[in-house]
Amino acid sequence: MPGDLPGTTIASVGNDMELDRKMDQNLVQRLVIESAVEVNGRKTISCARAFELHHRNGIALSEIGRICNENGIRICACQLGCFK
Repeated sequence: MPGDLPGTTIASVGNDMELDRKMDQNLVQRLVIESAVEVNGRKTISCARAFELHHRNGIALSEIGRICNENGIRICACQLGCFK
């Protein structure tokens, strides 16, 4: 939602509200990394949390996956049963 992430604003265009989500890459990476939790010595993020980041902040799921891979963060509690 607007205001969830620093640097996001709402701009009024006529009767439409438009969300400006020009987030810099460092901010996106920090948000994903800070959403991870440590479980048994490993950084993890649940599938549901990854989808929440996607929906609330407009971060592409592929970008979340890339950041997780680069930072050794495992996706857990996969909603499709892909990651166990």
